[in-house]
Amino acid sequence: MTESDTTPAAYQTPKGNGDPSWRAKGGYALPGPTLASIRSLEAAGLREASNSGQGPRRTISLMGATGTGKTTLTRALQHQFTTYVEHHEDNPELDRLMAGDPSFNAFESQRWFLARIEDFVNSSGKAQLVVIDQDPVAVTHVYGRLFFDAGAMDPADYCRLLAHGLAVQRLISRTRSRAIAYLTASPEALRGRTAERSPKRAPDLDWHVSLEKRFADLARHLPLAITLDTGMLTISEATDTLTRLCRARQTKTAAGSTIGFCAGDRGAGSDLVS
Repeated sequence: MTESDTTPAAYQTPKGNGDPSWRAKGGYALPGPTLASIRSLEAAGLREASNSGQGPRRTISLMGATGTGKTTLTRALQHQFTTYVEHHEDNPELDRLMAGDPSFNAFESQRWFLARIEDFVNSSGKAQLVVIDQDPVAVTHVYGRLFFDAGAMDPADYCRLLAHGLAVQRLISRTRSRAIAYLTASPEALRGRTAERSPKRAPDLDWHVSLEKRFADLARHLPLAITLDTGMLTISEATDTLTRLCRARQTKTAAGSTIGFCAGDRGAGSDLVS
């Protein structure tokens, strides 16, 4: 099996190294060892995300772009299960990013998210089932890669982030069985939800199109992921679906399938906002 068989197309050729002048020259002259390290770590992260884990205790990780409803659904499950809710507003780097502050550190921003997930997993103890608001593979392979492609994270820091993300994934799968629920919706729905929540800070539609494409590309390479189309589900329907997944001894839904309803029959999911 070649690297192109195991690595999403968007990840196969690094598109930034922190030096914009390389773009002006029309190419990306990453040193061979650095390129090999990136490819190896990305492929290892994908393999680990496809590992169903082991043990009687379980982890359900949600994965999806801003606005798909991850945080809303995780909070809806708090009274039934042990949950990790992502409080992105506590990340000091995000204010710098939104303000256009040149001191913004993309590596530290993404490392902050991984460290919070790691702390939660370590503290979850003997909880029979935990729900995580954003799988670590999304932190590295979507957002980390996005910053790397934009030249906001250099190759060394991107490798460090990938290695940290891989360690967090292994921490999960070493003691727990693992499933990933990929939440998706149309870019237009995602843009509407984020604009409703934060009108002055909502990214434009093109950003949502690009981000959702990255998530969809990642999800296609995770054979165990279950897809929930939150553009076709109300909060109640999505919560019920996740609750069934959480309570099942084994995931009854075929991996790679999409759970949803015809848009004409169900609500548009406008109450899913994060």
